[in-house]
Amino acid sequence: MKKNIAILILSFLPLSLSTAKDQSSIDIEAEINCLAANIYHEARGESLKGKLAVGLVTMNRTKHQDYPSTVCGVVFQKAKKSCQFSWACKSSAKLLHKDITKEIRELAEKIYFGEVKDITKGATHFHSIDVNPRWSAFKTRTLEVGRHIFYRKTWK
Repeated sequence: MKKNIAILILSFLPLSLSTAKDQSSIDIEAEINCLAANIYHEARGESLKGKLAVGLVTMNRTKHQDYPSTVCGVVFQKAKKSCQFSWACKSSAKLLHKDITKEIRELAEKIYFGEVKDITKGATHFHSIDVNPRWSAFKTRTLEVGRHIFYRKTWK
C-alpha cells in the first residue's frame, strides 16, 4: 500500500526539486498538479476565496527562504516526522487526477502563473478555526476566510 502511495506522490513531483530559486528546470505541469492537489485536500469544501487563499499560501512558501523553492517541495515537505500539510503524510491520501475538479485545476494554474492578487497579504501559514496551534501566537494574522485563519511568517 505504501509503495503505491509513494508512486502516486512521485508522479506529482517535478524532475528537479533543487533548493535554488531558478525555475528553469521545473516541470510546470507537475507543479500545477501539486498545487491543485493541495488546494483540493486542504480546501475542497471552502468557497473560491478559501481555495484561492490556500493556494496562495503554498506559492508564498516557495518564495520564502525557509521552505523549498518548488510547489511540490513545499507540499510534501516534512517537519520532523509530520508533513506541513497533513494530507500529504496520510497513507489514505489519494492523488488522483479525477479528484481534482476543473475549477480547482484552473485556479491552480492562475495562482501558479501569478494571475491573481495575493489576498492573504503574504501568508505562509493557515489553520482550521477548530484549533489554536502554539505557532499562531508568533505569526501575524492576515485573513480569515471560511474555516481557515491565515498568518504571515516574519521574512528574514
